[in-house]
Amino acid sequence: MKTNFTITKMRFFLLAISFFGFVNFSNAQIINWTGGTDTNFYNVKNWDNTSIDFANLITVDLIIGAGSPNNPANLGFTGTETMAKRPRTFTTNTGANITITGTFFPNGLSTLNGTINVDALAAQFSMRNTAYLGKGTSGMLNINAGKVLVKNALYIGNATGGNGLVTVNSGTSLEIGNSLEIGTGVGDPIGDLRIKGGTVSVETALNIGPNGHAFISGTGKLIVTGNKEAVIKSYIKSRAVSCTVGKTLEVLFDGTKTTVRIKA
Repeated sequence: MKTNFTITKMRFFLLAISFFGFVNFSNAQIINWTGGTDTNFYNVKNWDNTSIDFANLITVDLIIGAGSPNNPANLGFTGTETMAKRPRTFTTNTGANITITGTFFPNGLSTLNGTINVDALAAQFSMRNTAYLGKGTSGMLNINAGKVLVKNALYIGNATGGNGLVTVNSGTSLEIGNSLEIGTGVGDPIGDLRIKGGTVSVETALNIGPNGHAFISGTGKLIVTGNKEAVIKSYIKSRAVSCTVGKTLEVLFDGTKTTVRIKA
């Protein structure tokens, strides 16, 4: 009798979890940028639902498309609001053109198409899950100042028709908590990473597909945790990783991390 009672309680518990999980999912709001008033991301009049609560975005899926007529600028914020203004997911579609100058932390998946510019020294665009740039279409991420972080994997180019381009300029950084996937996966997407003086740090692995390429110039560095000398040298040999014409890349393992840079 006790065993049957325990099983019954367990079934009820699992059913309750499923029910509340469904309720949470069904309560998710999809809110789209319109840009009908100005470029201010935090002006509620620029969204198709003016009841948007920026202090409680945990159940909100934010979508940015082409502004009508304004594209969002000053995306993000400064101060102690990091935990509050986190959308459930963040998507930019074809035609989007946004500028990030503060701190912005999407909680779930980030799907980035169109153009994303990170443009201020204090900017910190931190995606707390997996990020896809150029998924099924074209996506461009320009890191001109500040830093970009991806907690899990970053896919540059993903799915059939995918075409992703990341440019990491001098004085900036791109930090990836899992693997960096450049032009990998089904559909042979195109992926292009250009490190022009900034630093790209990868915690797990670097994977480059048949249409993927990484280019290093100036003082740019690509750093991957672990001994990845053999893998990276094979990419250099196949020209999947290359550098400025007339320069040579060196691959250095310090016992913890492998660094790729232009030889002095």
